[in-house]
Amino acid sequence: MQKMVYDDTYDTTNVEFSSIEGLTVQFQVEGDLWNKFQEGDNVTLTLHIIHVSYVQQISPNETMPIDKEIYEEGWDSVNNHEVPVPQQVIQLA
Repeated sequence: MQKMVYDDTYDTTNVEFSSIEGLTVQFQVEGDLWNKFQEGDNVTLTLHIIHVSYVQQISPNETMPIDKEIYEEGWDSVNNHEVPVPQQVIQLA
């Protein structure tokens, strides 16, 4: 885990991981992770990829079909939008 930033307004932690050199991957996680992890910790994430399709309203008279893959733990299937993943998906390696 390269970097963590806690946002007390939303009670989420933005977690940044090193990926390929020079690139990063970010996840928003529920709650404050500072009591469990430190920057630099090696961790594992367990996520499940799902396929979602829905129609997004662009304007009163216009819609756009959405078809994508997303991680199940970070998806609100009722409202069709991303949500922070639960803390349980991250464990020390």
